[in-house]
Amino acid sequence: MRPMLRLGPLLAFSVLFACDRSPEPSPEPTTTPPELLAELAPQPRPEPVAGPPSALDTYLAAIPAELPELSAEVTGHPVKDPKISIERCKESAWSYRGCSEVYPRQGLQWMRWQCAHSKVPYSDEIMCPRLGLYLHEGVGGPKEPALARALFDRHCFMEKGAFHTTCIRAAEAMMFADPSLALTYAVRACSDPSLAHPSCATVLPALQAGLAARDGVVDKAEGLPAVAVGGACKLWLWSTGPASCGARLACGDAVLYGASDTTFPCTDARTGGDAWTTAKDRDPSIKIDATKVVLSDDKTGKHGAFELTVRLP
Repeated sequence: MRPMLRLGPLLAFSVLFACDRSPEPSPEPTTTPPELLAELAPQPRPEPVAGPPSALDTYLAAIPAELPELSAEVTGHPVKDPKISIERCKESAWSYRGCSEVYPRQGLQWMRWQCAHSKVPYSDEIMCPRLGLYLHEGVGGPKEPALARALFDRHCFMEKGAFHTTCIRAAEAMMFADPSLALTYAVRACSDPSLAHPSCATVLPALQAGLAARDGVVDKAEGLPAVAVGGACKLWLWSTGPASCGARLACGDAVLYGASDTTFPCTDARTGGDAWTTAKDRDPSIKIDATKVVLSDDKTGKHGAFELTVRLP
């Protein structure tokens, strides 16, 4: 028979121990000093301090809000195209070929207003970059390179929006004056193949290959009062595809041939040209070989009838 466990003394001790334990005092409630509360409280957001307006903002703010009334007076030089009119140029946002030659001052007026005040989406995508191009090249008014650069930067480097067209137009405008900057614009313009402008196919490769100018000397100049025999010229020449070249020839401040989208038939050695003048294809005839460039145009061209030979040393 197992002995019975005697729990009496043990149970009495346990009860006594439990009764002797007094509850621990609860901690005193803490209070945060008023000065610390003031520091931790949400502070009102300071009002942003507006800096001085940029030169571009000042320029755009000075453009009157009233829609400009455009004169039909020819402020440039006439071209052989009966379809060109002020209304057609306005409807095409001055993109119809020949508008900038016939109505350069009106084009500058129209694009200034569109860029500053129009609410339609194409103003940022088309009119502001075109205004930048006019300011850069001095179309319809004096050259304003700093304003042109500010416009290109603002509308090319937007976080959202149709900046691809803006960037390629900026690249085309700057590719001869500043090829390094033009390449920056072109890379951004052509960054998304699904949205890239068709000019990416020619402008970007030309800039990536290195758009260098060749020096030339005027050997013959007839019909060009601003160009003298012995004067300095620069020739840019690049490939735009199989058997196709682009060129630009400038003598002094006068650009006598070419733009980013001007092309003509050429060989792998980049010699060639075309014989048509402005009356037929809206630019002078050109012939390039290893030693010289020969340009000529008829009276309907931007510079009138002329003949020019530039020697390439």
